[in-house]
Amino acid sequence: MPKHHTGMCVTDLAASTRFYVEGLGFRVVTDLHPPDEPVAAFFGLDAPLDLTVRFLERDDFVLELFWFASGTDASSASSRTMRSPGLTHLTLTVDDIAAAALHAAKAGGTVMPHPIPGSAILVRDPDGLQIELLPTGFHQRELGLTD
Repeated sequence: MPKHHTGMCVTDLAASTRFYVEGLGFRVVTDLHPPDEPVAAFFGLDAPLDLTVRFLERDDFVLELFWFASGTDASSASSRTMRSPGLTHLTLTVDDIAAAALHAAKAGGTVMPHPIPGSAILVRDPDGLQIELLPTGFHQRELGLTD
């Protein structure tokens, strides 16, 4: 089954857009402003939502950012760990993981301590989601996989 996109809620649309575009090389595709009532019912939330949905793209990966002007629950954003149930991280391949981590930090991300030299670096986006940066070709070399 082909993948379509990955969606996530952000607390600051401008900061998240800056991080993913300037820091990790995504491009903005489009913004949507769906109507409150059907979307609130679909998501199991109470209206009003005042939702902006921003689609970003990098290579063949599409990231969907949800920003609720009516507010988000940011209480657990930065406390997620690899042991937390649910989505633990996104992984992106880059030509130079050290340079990519530096760009991510300059665009509002946080580089996590203890990288695996030459193999992997973890950064956190402005809301605390972990992004694993791997060198291009990692899966083919280390895991014997193909795209």
